This record gives sequence, C-alpha cells and structure tokens, in this order.
Amino acid sequence: MAARASGGRLPVKSLLNAFNAGEVSPAMEGRVDLPNITRACRQLRNFLPAVTGGAYRRPPLLHVAVAKDPAQHVRLIPFNFSADVKFIIEAGHNYLRFWDGATGTAGGEPIESPWAATDLDQLQFVQSNDVMFFSREGFHPYELLRKPDSVWELREIPWKYPPLRDENVEATTVQLLGDAGTPGAPGSGAPGAAAVDLWTPATNTIKLFSTAESYMTANAVVSTTAASAPPVGLGTAHNATIQRMRAYWLPSQSGSYEFRLTGVRTFGRMWLNSTAGAGQTGAKVILQQNYTDAAATKASGKIPAIVAGSVYWAEFLIVATNKPSQGKFQYRRDGGAWTDFIATDLAPPATPGTEETTGLDLVASDDLFRPGHVGAFWQIGHYRDTLSTEISFAPGGGTGQAGASEGIRIKGRWEFFTYGRWEGSVFVEQQNKAGGWDIIRRFTGKMDTNKTAAGIVENEEVMRVRASGITAEPAGGTEEDPEIAQPRFVLEAVESRVYGLVRITEFVHARLVKCDIISAVWARTPTALWAEGAWSGVRGFPRAVTLHRQRLIFAGTPLEPQSMWGSVSGDFRNFERTILEDGSFYYQIASQESNPIFWLASQDGLIIGTQGDEWIMEGDVSGSAPATVKRQSRYGSEQVAPILAGSVVLFIQRGGFSLREYVFVFDQQNYTAPHLSQLVEHMTRGGIRYIAYAQNPDQVVWVVTRDGRLLSCTYRREEEVVAWAQHPTDGFVESVAVVYGSLSSADEVWITVTRSGSRRLERFDAEHWRRLHAEDVADVNAWHMDASARRFFAEPTASVSGLEHLEGKTVSILVGRSVHPPRKVIEGAIQLEAPAAEVTVGLPFTSTLQPMGLDFPFDDGTAQGRRFQVKGLAARLYRTAGMEWADSPDDKFYPWSNRSASQDGGTAPPLFTGVDRLKTVASYRDAMEVAIKTDGALPLNILYLVPDVEVYGS
Repeated sequence: MAARASGGRLPVKSLLNAFNAGEVSPAMEGRVDLPNITRACRQLRNFLPAVTGGAYRRPPLLHVAVAKDPAQHVRLIPFNFSADVKFIIEAGHNYLRFWDGATGTAGGEPIESPWAATDLDQLQFVQSNDVMFFSREGFHPYELLRKPDSVWELREIPWKYPPLRDENVEATTVQLLGDAGTPGAPGSGAPGAAAVDLWTPATNTIKLFSTAESYMTANAVVSTTAASAPPVGLGTAHNATIQRMRAYWLPSQSGSYEFRLTGVRTFGRMWLNSTAGAGQTGAKVILQQNYTDAAATKASGKIPAIVAGSVYWAEFLIVATNKPSQGKFQYRRDGGAWTDFIATDLAPPATPGTEETTGLDLVASDDLFRPGHVGAFWQIGHYRDTLSTEISFAPGGGTGQAGASEGIRIKGRWEFFTYGRWEGSVFVEQQNKAGGWDIIRRFTGKMDTNKTAAGIVENEEVMRVRASGITAEPAGGTEEDPEIAQPRFVLEAVESRVYGLVRITEFVHARLVKCDIISAVWARTPTALWAEGAWSGVRGFPRAVTLHRQRLIFAGTPLEPQSMWGSVSGDFRNFERTILEDGSFYYQIASQESNPIFWLASQDGLIIGTQGDEWIMEGDVSGSAPATVKRQSRYGSEQVAPILAGSVVLFIQRGGFSLREYVFVFDQQNYTAPHLSQLVEHMTRGGIRYIAYAQNPDQVVWVVTRDGRLLSCTYRREEEVVAWAQHPTDGFVESVAVVYGSLSSADEVWITVTRSGSRRLERFDAEHWRRLHAEDVADVNAWHMDASARRFFAEPTASVSGLEHLEGKTVSILVGRSVHPPRKVIEGAIQLEAPAAEVTVGLPFTSTLQPMGLDFPFDDGTAQGRRFQVKGLAARLYRTAGMEWADSPDDKFYPWSNRSASQDGGTAPPLFTGVDRLKTVASYRDAMEVAIKTDGALPLNILYLVPDVEVYGS
C-alpha cells in the first residue's frame, strides 16, 4: 500500500464474504489480528451463518400448542424411532404428552409420570428402538414403551434381575418367615401342612391350614348342616366364627414371659417366632385351648428368655361361638399385669394349600432396615440341602423299566452322569411354565457306554432325569466284570448356593419388613448370604444412563457416586452378576476425589463425565473381564447429558457457562476438551440449560440458557467453522429438542417458550429451506414470524380466528405473499382489509447483522486508532425482499426495497438476488460499525458485504 501523508484520507475497500465465525464477545474488539476475525460479527441476531459463509435469516417458528400445564416448566425430549417415525415428548409436571414429529399433531394420549416440573432438568434418557430408558436421582429408573397405534406406557423398569450391591460380609442374618399356612420353616414339623375347610357358610368358603393335630383331621368340616361331622373337640355347634390373626411384638424389656388365651368357650392355637435368643429360632406352640374346656382362661407355661428389642411375631387361630372379639391373647412379664397383643386380621390365601408370595415377613437379626428400603430388592441365598437328583434301576429288574427323578432347582451350570450297564433312553428335562416337561438332552445306550453332559441355565429352572425302556444287566454281572454297578442316572447342580429375590413393600421396624417374592427363596431359615439392592430410597438412584456395546449402563448414585452398573450384553433388564463374558458388571472408579458421575457417552470407549474430571473406559467390560479406566481431562461437568455432534461429544463444563468438545487427538493419542464457547461468554453468562443437535441442512448445535436465550452454533470442526448466533424472540425460551426431518426438509427443531405467562410448544418451519431455494424464484414462499399460524380457506374471508395464543398481541400478517398492515388480536381473531384465501399471522422479530471492525495495514502501521467513515456499502444479496442499513446501530437506518416505483403496492415485491450499492451520509467513527437489519416478514439473506471505507488520521 502506498505511503500516506500525515492527516490525509485514504479510501479502502474490504471484502467480507463470510460470516461463519459468528457473533463474538465485545471483548474481542481489540483482536483484529486474529486470522478469522473478518468472518466474525459484533451482532448476529436471528440469522443462521452457513458453513459456506453467508448469513441467512432464520426460519419462522410455527405455533404447535399451548402446554398441557402452561403454568409449569416443560421440557422437550426427542424420540427418533427412524428417520420417518419420530416424536417429540412434552414432559411436564407429572405428565408426558406426545407429538408426531412429522406432522406436529398429537401422537398419542398423555400419560402420567412421576417427575415434577422441578425434576425435569436433570432427567437423562437413552433410546433403543421403541423403548426409552430414564434415570433421575431420587427416582427408580423408568422405561417408556411405544406400542402399536402410538399407545404409550411408562413404567418402572421390570427387571429380569435387578442391580445388587456386593454380598453381605457381616454376621447379620435375614430370614423370610413362613407362608400363611406354615408359621415355621418348611419341613420343621411346625403346624400347617394341609389345607382344610374349617367353615362353609352358604355364601362363602374359607380355607385355612390344618394344624396336623389329632383333634383336627384332614377331612374336618364344619358345615351348616347337622349331618356333617364337626372336627374332634368342636362339639356340635355349627355357627362358629373363625379369626386368623398375626401380631408383631417388640418387647421393651427382657425377661420371663407368660402367655394366655381368654374368652368364653373358645379354642385356639398360638405360635411365637423370633430370630433372637437361643432355642427360639423356630416356631413354638405355646398355647392350646380346646373348645370344650369349661374354663374361660387357659394359661401356658413360661418362656424365660424373651429378648428386649427383638422382633417377635405371633400367629393365632381362634374359633368362638360368640363374637370373635371375646377370644384374645395376652402376655405378662415376671408375673406383672396382663397386656393384650395388638393383632391384625389376615386374609386366607387365594389358593388354599399354596404358598403366599405377597406380604411376607423378612426379619433381620440386627437393625438393618430403614423406611427408604420400601421398593428395594433383596437377594436371599441358602446352601442347598441337596445338590443332585437321580434315578436307579435294580439289575435284573426286567425290560422296559421307566421312571423319573424328583425335580431340582438349578441356576448356572449343571452336569449329568450315567453309571452301570444299561440299555434304553435317558432324558434330561426342564419344567416349562405350564408345568409340563421339555426334553433338553436325550441319550441312548446298548450296554456299551456311559454318558456325561453339562450345560448352563441363565435363569433358575426346575430340572429332572427321566428314563424309559431301560434294561439293566442281570444281577451278578458278566464274566468280564462280575461287579457291575446298578444303572444310575444322576443330575447335579454345580453351584452349591441357591438365590431367591424379594422386593420390600412395607417398613415395620428396623428388623422387620414386609416383602413380595419375585423369585422363589430356597428356605425359610436364617442366612447371612444376602445382598441388598443397589438402588433404593436408602442407597439412592442413578443419575446417568446410556447404551454402550449392547449394554444398558447406569451410573452415579448419592452413596456410590463413582460407580457404574452394566447390564448383561443384549439383555437390558438383566443385571445379574456372573462370571460369564456377557454377564453384567459393576465398576467403581478409583480416584483421589469422589466427584459424582454426571453423564455417560458411548464412543469407541465409554466416556464418563464427573463433576470434576472426564474419564474413558476402554475395552469390553463384563463379568469376567476387568476394565481399563483412565482420566483424560479435569474440566468437570454439569449434570446435563452431552450430545454427539458427528463424531464429537459436546458437554457443559462445571459451572454451566462453557460448552466443550471431547475429541481424540491422534498426535497426542489422547482425548482433549477444547473450549467451544470461549469467544461468546456474553451469550452463555446466564448458564447453559439444554443442548440439542441438528444435522440438516447445516450442522447446528442449539442451546437454551437459564436466562431464556435461544442460541445456535453452526458447527463443522473439519471446516474450522464454529459460528454462534443469538435468536431473540418475544418470550422466555425454556427447552429445545431436535428430531429427524423428512428427506426434502430440514431437521425439526422444537422449543418451549413462555409468552405472556403461558408456555407454548413451537417448532421451526422445516420446509423453509426447501421453499427458499426453490428452482424457480417465482415459487419462493419464504416468510419470517414467530408463534405463527397459516390459514387456508376454501372461500376468501376477511376474518381470521383461532389465534387465541396471540391474544392482545400486534401481529405481522401476510396475505398470500403480500404484506398486510399489522393488526391486534382481539378475542382470538383479526380482521383483514379484504377477504383472502391464504393468510399467515405471527409475531414479528428483528434480524440484525453487524460485522466486526476492520484493520488495514498501512506503510506507517495499523489502521487502529484512526477514524473511519463508511462512504458506501456494496451488498450481495440472495432472494431478499427488504431491509434497512445504517452507518452504526445507534444511527439512522435507511430502508432498502426491491420494489420499483411502477410496481403495484398491493403485490409482494420481487425477491432480489445480486449486488446492490447502498449509500448514506456517514460520520467519522473509531471503527467501522455498519449494521443491517429487518423486522419485516420477508426474507433477507446476505452473501457478502464490501464497505467503502475512508480512513483518516495518522
């Protein structure tokens, strides 16, 4: 550049042909030396910078609906089943509502949810086909299922096997008490073996359980007819009333206790049971009184060793000829005053003679339970009393012998053996759900071989051995082997321990809870082989969830903040821990700091975001393979799930003000986390609330801040494009979500926004870009409004109704493609100047573009510190209808329009594509501050600007 005289003026032209560095912070005003600063903007509001460089006015927002609960916070959740089938979930205060992403119409009936409005921000989710899994601290994990015809169901995950903590290593034992008919453990000889009819009134039959005593036989019936024989000891009364009760007793003092049954002409039986005290671990019959006893009271002997603070339970049977309340049980300590048991009625089992599976008692030997355990799972294990089942046949027993062994419960590995010399067929069988037997192995012999086999059953199954057509070697054997053993066929369970599963339904005491059986418990004896559920109101629930390498993975509970639980491979509801390669896993990060896990992301490895650092788990972790977990960075995260943008994970840094990208750097062979929002801290100062990602037509990260801003970041790292923009609208934006668009349209970006105190669902018009870029410019029908609604009428009308969501607002109006004067919406309607068949109504918004200041290198130094005057501006526009421009945003704006003087003012102006030269009277300023804006309803798209600048000063 030629030298210039001091104090002279020099005209300079500069080409600004890209705006794809986006809006940057005012703090960047002095960094004119940066290589990409000429692509940046002081303001880029309601424009979308394209990867190719131009700035395009953003699409309009279409009104979808007012939120179901407009007074409470609403979050949007994307549900992409496929590119063609997608939904937006409106998650509000204790409800979910569904919108068809393809049409913007209802996609299913609303359903209830457990999450209040204040829970929604930290709700995390991951989707697999038609199922979405949710995690939220303080709540059981849930799953959402989409069924045919868009019927939705939200439920707690029905675990095939739930996640558990490590098995107990303390001396504390738990015991599942007997079922309704067996107060003691099965096989203990306690009363309760067989079901009998005790009373048969005309309208009902109550089946209880025989006490297996001589005075109450198995066929005993008390009937309404005198012909039927009553049980021995009941006499001839036929109007007996039966009470069956269970009482829980927590004695406050230890000592010798005496018990009695009082009442007029009653009989009864009482059992007392506890896990505390020597000799008191089994059911004890401590009271018996026959109906024929004349005495009103019959006392038992004493029990000398009742332990204070232990949980005891008692079960009673009472038959009385008078009111049931006249028969009751009492106790006293060391000869003191008699005290009534407080009893509760128990209903008989639904199927007499079968074991109850709900409302059972789980007793601990120490203070183990807390109220928060309600809903928790508990695994209870016992050692087998037998590990095998077999059948055998005596030598010389003839031909065609057959038989079957008893069934044995097996979980895990089993082995099968045959012995002796035999001919015939042997079968290993497994019981099916209908109670029949399915053959899983068959073996044949002809006096020539013995067989061995093994297998694994993942779930507990009942198995047996059956044989048919068996011919055994005659007694005495053969000359070669005179001591041949008799034929035996043996099925063995390799695992010596058997586990059952219960779920706690009610807290009674620190040593007593009610529970339902989920899978059968082997025995009703005390056992220290138990494992508590990993998640509960006591242990907390996981914060994070993802899918990784065919596993569903949860992480980060309040009491285990750095722990992860992975499902069985390909079996998302099964978290049973085994040594198998595809078994589930539990892993705790070994870290100096216990920063809780806030999110998980699946890449080549499992990326783990904690409150203080970022980690990666490499390799296929399983029940048999150890994990390799390494720290990658120490930025820390917010409790917001990340997004996957191409091959890059984007996450919110601890504090909530910064967005970082998690990328693998090959020359470092490590992951790094570059700052993605460093130059736009003025936009994110309110804190980032939600992020979403759209891929079509440009890759754009959408951001909602806690102060209600909607931001975009056009993002293509390989092209060095990171271009932020703001999108102010009339309202407070609360949430954003993206689902796939159709093949001919853009991805669908949905938001929730509060306008006039009411929350609404709106979406960017996904057809905007197709209409804007129509091959024939005459077909372009692009427009720009928010909360907008389009109406098509069969007959032209001058009244447009159905605009209640715009009540009281002054709106922009297009009639066809022509601008109509603004109108105020009154009672949900507007009146047009003339009838029209196509009307678009919505809120206006302002789009502003202001490039960054320029620098020009002169022979005597930089242009900075001198004075600038913009004499003119050449603008290359694309399909633009109108705009305003000014020397500065604070100066007078001059209108620009493509409408000619001869054109009919009632028609839409033609769209202009080309270069136009804008002139104005400009002032001298410290920097170039030119700005372009529009608040009209028609397009404005800028491809480049060439300011004609005169620089003054030395």
